[in-house]
Amino acid sequence: EIENNQMEILMEIEASTNSRYEIDKVRKIVSRFLDMDFSIDYSYGRNRENTRSFKLRKTNRFNTFTRTAYESNSEKLISGDNHTFGEMGNRAFMAISDGMGIGKKANEESSVAIELMEKLMETNMDKATIIKTINSILRSKSDDEIFATLDLGLIDLYTGKLQVFKNGSPPTFIKRRNEV
Repeated sequence: EIENNQMEILMEIEASTNSRYEIDKVRKIVSRFLDMDFSIDYSYGRNRENTRSFKLRKTNRFNTFTRTAYESNSEKLISGDNHTFGEMGNRAFMAISDGMGIGKKANEESSVAIELMEKLMETNMDKATIIKTINSILRSKSDDEIFATLDLGLIDLYTGKLQVFKNGSPPTFIKRRNEV
């Protein structure tokens, strides 16, 4: 087991010229035996003649499908909001930032917040620390009390659990069918 309740299995098998078939056969056996789906992460190549080393990792159980829509309210049709989304490893992320005010200035403020969040996510920094760091940087660049809001959502694609981190924004409501 590795961080975030993930699992990797390093394997070495005797393999013939049709090693892809044999590696997939081993993957199916391990998946059935451990009662969880595994995928072949990558092949290390041959250590010795007729030997193949490779890694299996837990397959994500969930996928995300993201669509966005936005509309500005004034000032040359420039929205003060910015967003981002994507996947890193077995986590999907989505974030939205609302710049203070309207128009170009608000758009620039929220754009900075999103760009900082993306760069900090790449470093695998703790998510709560990311929000605090962004908040500190934004406040140091402005005399205003609140510079931009930031909502960050993370979904573990194996467990399906959602974490929501918020900075200066109202509560999040999750709607499912007719429930809130």
